[in-house]
Amino acid sequence: MVIWRLEKGWCGPYTNYTYPEMQNEHNKDSKNHPGINSDTDFKFQWGMLCGFQKYGLLLKWFDNYLPKLKLLGFRVVKYKVPKKYVLFGKSGLQAAFNPEKAERL
Repeated sequence: MVIWRLEKGWCGPYTNYTYPEMQNEHNKDSKNHPGINSDTDFKFQWGMLCGFQKYGLLLKWFDNYLPKLKLLGFRVVKYKVPKKYVLFGKSGLQAAFNPEKAERL
């Protein structure tokens, strides 16, 4: 399956508190931006990467923050990941995957 991800190198936009305004807003909005741990019933493991099953979900998630994230050097990247290595968030919004089992497209 394909997973869509926003990243700079291997790092996502929540790594190292890259964009605190966005992160603070997303932390306040757990309905539309649930934390990955609670969204996967705490099955998320260190080293996994977060992404989305559909490009449209990525756009919806980052919404008006996407232009600034692109200016900060973030790019949309696609990964091909066997479904058995993907954790699907119960929100239906996000997914996490094992990068060692993924192929960057």
